[in-house]
Amino acid sequence: MDGMEITSQDQEHCQRYGFLLEGMVPPLTSLTEQALGARLTHSLYNDSHEIQALFRTRYQRRLLDEKSQEYLKTLRVKYLTSALDYKGWSNKVYIDYKKLEQNHLFSEIFSLYLSTINYLQRQKAPLAHHSDGTKEEIATTMIKLIELCNSSFQNIKKEYGGQTFRIRLTTDSISEPAFTMI
Repeated sequence: MDGMEITSQDQEHCQRYGFLLEGMVPPLTSLTEQALGARLTHSLYNDSHEIQALFRTRYQRRLLDEKSQEYLKTLRVKYLTSALDYKGWSNKVYIDYKKLEQNHLFSEIFSLYLSTINYLQRQKAPLAHHSDGTKEEIATTMIKLIELCNSSFQNIKKEYGGQTFRIRLTTDSISEPAFTMI
């Protein structure tokens, strides 16, 4: 997994929340792909794979916490060696805290997105060729999920400032990237 080890805690959380960190996705059959259509298939499989890669490499809670702890250690050393005064040190600690808090929120949103996508891939998509109702249920769920995630990202931007994410809607062109920074 890109040089990162999966711990038993990671495995446990995957089972609890119903998604896989390894990027393993139930196979997409040509019958399912035909039933879902190009845009919905692209969102459900291709986009989610890109978002899962982003989550794995940048927004796993454990990685965020480790990175923050390393930064705080560096700040302590700088403060103790008088490379930073108290005010500079405390400002940097506060900024790191807020950044970590923001990244934890991003992590939670991506976890929600990925666990819902995994459910749709495993439970609903294989049934899409049996019923138009299943395709509509998947499409409706995807739209609601992406709108909820995008709305949550916007709320984080209002609260913390800076850039945030926007996940591509299933109705957008498949030539657009799965997510963009805004």
